Amino acid sequence: GYGKSYLQFNASIFGDFLRAGRFGQGRESLHWAHLWFLAYLFAASLVALPLFQYLRSERGSRFLSKLGDFFQKRWTIFLLALPFVLIANTLGVRFRRTRLIIIDDWANFLFYLTLFVYGFIIFSNQRIGAAIQRHRISALLLGILTSTAYLVIVFTNQIPVRGYNVTWLLYMTLRSLNVWFWCVAVVGFGSRYLQFNHKLL
Repeated sequence: GYGKSYLQFNASIFGDFLRAGRFGQGRESLHWAHLWFLAYLFAASLVALPLFQYLRSERGSRFLSKLGDFFQKRWTIFLLALPFVLIANTLGVRFRRTRLIIIDDWANFLFYLTLFVYGFIIFSNQRIGAAIQRHRISALLLGILTSTAYLVIVFTNQIPVRGYNVTWLLYMTLRSLNVWFWCVAVVGFGSRYLQFNHKLL
């Protein structure tokens, strides 16, 4: 069994953090395991709260209206994938997703934060939501195409070496675009065909 007391355990955890910048290793580690997403969601909510308050104001409503105008143009909704590409090709190289602890997982946290903000924006403006719905079929096809390319790379052991090199950046760009294509497809089809009430629901 584990021989240390509760106080000794915490002393080891925080001592390791002060020495090495990590919350322990192995049995002496502080981790939220499969509930990691709750911590990430809570942190994202706190970070995004000022922005959400602004978007609910009169000035924020005007800004959302301008966004709605912009995304009426064909294919422009896919430009929202660019932040994911940027995050993956910069922070994604430096921070590896190993322990799901926010303080050393900036790439994934900013990735999820961006998705969280997008969700608020999409459902705050009907025209942005309508733009996503209009592009649902093209997003589905692009999602299938990029997923196929990704699976071919993985199952043929062609994953490039992590680093700031062309092949890795192209690989991460493919993965990032794939995420947004599927988001548009799922939200688009969901808003088109699941907008109904039923006694079973």
